[in-house]
Amino acid sequence: MKKILSCIVILLLAASCFPAAAMAKTETVEINVGEGAENYVFQIVWENTDQEAQVEITSPDGVVYSTEETPEAVSGEGLIVFNVGAAAAGTWQVAITGEALGKVQVDGGELPGSMEIQEFQVVNRSGAFYVSWKVLDCPESLRFQVFADTDADGFDGEEIASFTEAAEGEREIQLDRMDTGEYFLYLRVSSDSGIFTKKYADGAVSWVRDNAPGELSNVRACMLDGDVMLQWDEVEENTAYRVMIFDGTTHGLIQDDTVEGETLYLWTLPDQYDEVLAGVAVYDRGTGKYQTYPVKRSAEPDATVVYPEEDVINSRTLMVKVEFSGAYEVSAALNGELLVDGSTEAGEYRVDMKEGDNAIVFYLKDDAGNLHSYVKNLQVDTVPPQLSIQRNLDGLKTSDSYLYLEGHSEQGAQLSLNGQEISMIKGYFNIRCDLSLGENQVTLMAKDAAGNETQYTAVITRTVQGGHAMYWIIGGAVFLVLLVLYLILFIRGVKRRKRQNENR
Repeated sequence: MKKILSCIVILLLAASCFPAAAMAKTETVEINVGEGAENYVFQIVWENTDQEAQVEITSPDGVVYSTEETPEAVSGEGLIVFNVGAAAAGTWQVAITGEALGKVQVDGGELPGSMEIQEFQVVNRSGAFYVSWKVLDCPESLRFQVFADTDADGFDGEEIASFTEAAEGEREIQLDRMDTGEYFLYLRVSSDSGIFTKKYADGAVSWVRDNAPGELSNVRACMLDGDVMLQWDEVEENTAYRVMIFDGTTHGLIQDDTVEGETLYLWTLPDQYDEVLAGVAVYDRGTGKYQTYPVKRSAEPDATVVYPEEDVINSRTLMVKVEFSGAYEVSAALNGELLVDGSTEAGEYRVDMKEGDNAIVFYLKDDAGNLHSYVKNLQVDTVPPQLSIQRNLDGLKTSDSYLYLEGHSEQGAQLSLNGQEISMIKGYFNIRCDLSLGENQVTLMAKDAAGNETQYTAVITRTVQGGHAMYWIIGGAVFLVLLVLYLILFIRGVKRRKRQNENR
């Protein structure tokens, strides 16, 4: 069993069973085995290595081997191997079941030995690449294929060389058809039987294609609020750029993107990575020259940046309080223009804004070069709200017990009459004002979201009802006085006549 493991790949998984998908497709391949086959091996490989497959092999005499029933099956990513030992002569049926497996290859043959790739190395000698190898327990002559991959996983690279050689040797290879980039080379060794084994070389090689454009200027790479940020100087308008992000440990390519006309790129760093290498190059029918820059995740700073809670204010001047613990640099920008650059002081920073919308951002840069941003969008409104009265009531005298105050104000403003909130309909109002006898003060206030206020004040006098009421009041009073005097005189006259009659 150890012999089989060593003849396939280094990264094989333990024996396992793959359940068939409900709508899986089955493909059957026939393999003819001759007389006297000893230590016979079936090897099944499929293109989409992330998909799972079931394999069932039936011998000419009806013996069944399968991923579910035979523990000798060795499985890896996109690979299953069966060692059936002494194989019966005749036609064997190999049925592969799976969903979206891609191209399937079935090989069968006698195991030529472990074919262990003990050594596979790549060296760069003055710009020329050489590979050396050493294979153990194998035939004298083997077929070698060299592949270039963007990572050291999956064996899914592009073939760059193919040759037949002895089990140990060295050979120069060419990467001319490859684009500029970092590549992991691996070797595929196979025998005449079709059985093969693979091995990656240690580390990556850097390749620059002929006539590749030069490096970009002022490339900057860091973390910005959990994202990898790359910035660079523009070459010319609508230039295409290739952005590459590599695993900081293995140097495998984990993000490859092309942007056009941009000089800023942000990419959210997955949780499984703490350090990456980032690079960017001109992309003009291929990748230009570039360097990679280390970017390392860092902790959130112990800091606060205090902005107003409101989104609308009525002052153009803002004092922003910045507090932090540790060594940080403070930078700030208003509407894309730099206000503060690299200050090491905590405290208050003055921001002079314009009327209307303002975008404010403060940055704290830590000792790893990473940025932490604090953003506030503020609308500055210093203009009081409009308040229009249809009829000016100030100084009005009326005998009515109420009247209406009509007009309009800007929508969104708060309206109040003598401190009591009044509602508007599409900015218009019609308010009933009850009046007491005498003077009545009416104060109408409009206040917008920024706190700006506009006020209208009127004094209205309510008089007694009727056009000549005062004359009636005076006449009534005189009548009452005369009536009282008449009654007094009348009563006195009655008493006097009574006394006169008694004296007679």
